[in-house]
Amino acid sequence: MMTREQHLKAVLGVVSEFANRAFQERVWLTGAGPEVSSFEEAICRFFDDYDAVGLISSLETTHELRTDQVEALKKFSDELNSFAANVPDGSGADKILRDPQWESLRQLAENVLSRFQSR
Repeated sequence: MMTREQHLKAVLGVVSEFANRAFQERVWLTGAGPEVSSFEEAICRFFDDYDAVGLISSLETTHELRTDQVEALKKFSDELNSFAANVPDGSGADKILRDPQWESLRQLAENVLSRFQSR
């Protein structure tokens, strides 16, 4: 069982993948490792494996973090969920990375990370 700190670190690790365009182009698009990942795998890690929504919900009630940190993480999670729900089946990484909304999501992910840098 992960501690809350480990849980948050795992979620932020996936957020860093969403923020890093160079990583996405190298790993998601061309499959150049040594990492193995894809848009779908990152979505599954964020929402399913690490239950980011559950973590955010608990952080909202426990006040363990600054309000701006929780709000940034929640906004990113909500926008990512909306984006993922509208990605047509079989969409490749190239199509996702070219979507103008994807750039907005990357910036939201960067915003989350910047809120946690001073932590």
